[in-house]
Amino acid sequence: MKKLLIINKSTFGHLTDSYMWCKYLKDKFDITFIGFDALHTRVGMDGVNIKYISCRGSRAMREYRFLLKSLWHCLLFKGPILIVYFDKAIWLKRLVFWKKIFLDIRTFGVNRDPERRKAFDRGLLNASHLFDNVTIISEGLQKKLTEIGVKATILPLGAEEISLVDTNFDKLKLLYVGILSGRNIEKTIIGVKYFKEKYPNNKITYDIIGDGHYNELDLLKKMTRDLELHDCITFHGRLPHTQLEYFFDKCNIGISFVPKTDYYEFQPPTKTFEYIISGLYTILTSTHANKELASPNNGILINDTSTDFTAALEKIWNNRASIDHHKIRESLSAYKWKHIVNDILYPILSEY
Repeated sequence: MKKLLIINKSTFGHLTDSYMWCKYLKDKFDITFIGFDALHTRVGMDGVNIKYISCRGSRAMREYRFLLKSLWHCLLFKGPILIVYFDKAIWLKRLVFWKKIFLDIRTFGVNRDPERRKAFDRGLLNASHLFDNVTIISEGLQKKLTEIGVKATILPLGAEEISLVDTNFDKLKLLYVGILSGRNIEKTIIGVKYFKEKYPNNKITYDIIGDGHYNELDLLKKMTRDLELHDCITFHGRLPHTQLEYFFDKCNIGISFVPKTDYYEFQPPTKTFEYIISGLYTILTSTHANKELASPNNGILINDTSTDFTAALEKIWNNRASIDHHKIRESLSAYKWKHIVNDILYPILSEY
C-alpha cells in the first residue's frame, strides 16, 4: 500500500479536517500522522500511525522540536507528504526540496492584531510558492493566491452526520462549538439574556464547547453568572471531536457566530457544515462564506450583534413548526467528507 505522511501541529482528533482525511484515506494509504501531544485525551484511529511530539518546554523549544522531528520523518519518508500550514512549514520544503510535498491552507490570518495578521498572511503567501501543490478551503481565499501567481485547488471544509436525531422544538437548545478567542461569543450570551427577558417562561438552553487563548472561558463564565444565566448556559471547555455526538443529539440550533470583518469574510467556520449536515437549524453571521451555505431551509443570517441574535431566536421560536430536519441535512449534502476526500483529495495525492 502506498504511504502518506500528514504533518499537522494540531493534536490528532482535535482538528476535524485531518481526522476525516485519515478516516477516508486509511484504506488507500499507509498513513503516518505527526502532531503535537497538546491535550490530555489522546484520540486514536485503527490504520493510522500517530507520532506524538511533546509540548514540554518553552514555545521556542516546542517549535524547534516539532520542526526537527518533522524534518527527520520527511527525510526518511517514501511517499507523498501533506503539510497543514504552520509558520515554519516553508523550512521543511526548503530543506527537502526534492520531495513531493503538498501544502494545505485551512485559514488565512484571523488575529485581531492587524500586524500579526499581516505577518501570518505574508509567511503563508511566501511558503505557497515553493510547494508542489497547494489546496485551499474556499474560492475567496483561492483568489488571494491566484493574484500572486499560485495555482491552488479548492479542498473545502466538510462534515458528516454527528447526529441523526430529529430533536423537537419544545424549547430552544443552542450549541456553539469552536474557539472562543476573537469570536465575540459574549454577544450571543447577551442575546440570550434579551430573549429570556422577553420570553421569561421559555426554557432555552445554551451549551458552549471550546476554549480560548486569553482566559476567555473564565471571563465568559463570570459574565454568565453576573447576568444570572448560569441556569441555562453551560460551558464544557475543549472537547475532542469524538465526544460531540451527545451535544449534537441534544441540541437543535447551531451557532456559527464570527465577527463581520474582512479577515473572516471568506473563512467559513467548520462547524457551520457540521451543524447543518447533522440537522441543526443554524444561526450564521452574514459573511460571504456563510451566505454561500445558508438557505431558508437550513438557517438564518444575521449581523454580528446581540440584538440581531435575539431577533433570530425569536423568529426561530415563532416559526419552529415549519423547520424540517431532513431539509436541513440535504441542503449541504455535497459537503460530506466522504465525497470531498474521495473526489478531490485522493486524486491529488494519487498523482505522485
